[in-house]
This record gives sequence, C-alpha cells and structure tokens, in this order.
Amino acid sequence: AVSWSPCGRKVLTGGDDKTARIWKASRMDPLCWEQVALLNGHCDSVRAVAWRPEPDKVRTQNRVVIATGLADSTIVLWHSHVAPHDRRSFEVFATLSGHSGAIRSLDWAWDGTQLASGSTDATTRIWHCDGWQEVAKLEVGTCAGVKAVAWSPDGRKLATGGADAILRVWTRGDLHQ
Repeated sequence: AVSWSPCGRKVLTGGDDKTARIWKASRMDPLCWEQVALLNGHCDSVRAVAWRPEPDKVRTQNRVVIATGLADSTIVLWHSHVAPHDRRSFEVFATLSGHSGAIRSLDWAWDGTQLASGSTDATTRIWHCDGWQEVAKLEVGTCAGVKAVAWSPDGRKLATGGADAILRVWTRGDLHQ
C-alpha cells in the first residue's frame, strides 16, 4: 500500500510486516528516500494507507492524521505528535470496525471529514470524523470485493472498483443512508 502526503514531500507505505512507514526524500540526494517514522503495533498486514487532507478547518493542534487498513478487517487511525518540521511519532487514537473482510482501499474526502473504506467483504463504508461513526454502507451486490475507492474532488461522488471489473459511481444520496 502507498499514499503521497498532502504536501507531496512524503510517502506512506504499508506492508505484510504489520507496519506502516513514512518516507521522505533525503536532503543530500533527492533520489534517495529515508524512513522518518514507523507506525507499528498493527495486528495484521497493512493493506491500505491514506493521509488525511489538511485544509485549515480540519487541522487540529497541527496534528497529521493517517488511516491504515488491515487484512483483519479493521481500520486504525493515527495522529502525530510534535511540531510540523520535526520528526513525528504517531499513536493510535481510534480503531474502526464494521467490515468482515480485509481492507483493500482507503480515501479521505477533500475536506477530511469523511473516510471511505473498500473491503473484500464486497462493501464500501463511509466513516464520519465526528465520533468516527459509520454513516453509510454501500453494497456491491456480488461476491466481488471492493479493491479501490476514490472521492471526487468536490466530495459529492465516490467511485469504487472491484474484483468484478465494474466501476460504480455513488452520489451523495447513496452516501448518507
């Protein structure tokens, strides 16, 4: 799993070693990347990763928020400590449960208020940052899992792609059941 940071200077990765890592280009050699943070303590493989966007209205106490999706069907939310230009450490502040299959994809809405998750259980779920509650469950209708989720730039639509090779575009009415 891989995701660029909102500023475009860092990359977040997740893997079978049950960790997520943040990488930054070396100041000495921009083609060489160095690990600047390790998010460990996951109980299973990290299959999806996503940085929360940083518009002013969702930025709280200068914290970075990251979501990791696991093979065990849970989503782990992390937030950072320290100032923006220092090395950060991360701690878990929420765990989201609801899927019954591995998390394959995560994407934040442009304003950072909602997180979409796609799973091998053939559902996409929408989580709202006010209390991190599930606000919608979108079912594919086949046994095919959801491999990709992506919000439109205006946050009014959500596209999903699955193992059945079908693109589905959900509108705002579908997203708030």
